[in-house]
Amino acid sequence: MKCPCQSSKKYSACCGRYHLGTLHPPTATALSRARYSAYVLDKPNYIYNTWVKNTRPSLESIRLQMPEPFIDFQITHTDMGDEHHDIGTVTFIATLQADDAITAIKEVSLFKRIDGQWLYFRGDIE
Repeated sequence: MKCPCQSSKKYSACCGRYHLGTLHPPTATALSRARYSAYVLDKPNYIYNTWVKNTRPSLESIRLQMPEPFIDFQITHTDMGDEHHDIGTVTFIATLQADDAITAIKEVSLFKRIDGQWLYFRGDIE
């Protein structure tokens, strides 16, 4: 199966290995892709567990949003967020289709690396 994050890799070689929980994404970009795939594949626990504790909503709140009807994902910009940083931003456009309408959402996501693991801190929708 092709990975939902639009990487053109197989799911098992891309976000699937992070969803198993034995490996953490090495960059903010990789976490952004893995979280998108988790929304598509209805994996609310992954979304919850990769969100900074003091900014995340309840697991039940996340479950109510799952699965989002996403049809496309494009990363348009990144700033820092690699193995040498503890903070980074990823700007992406996620396209959804619901009720015969297509909507594009642009978000600038802020990620923090805490205890060696990248976590989602917050996102600003433009």
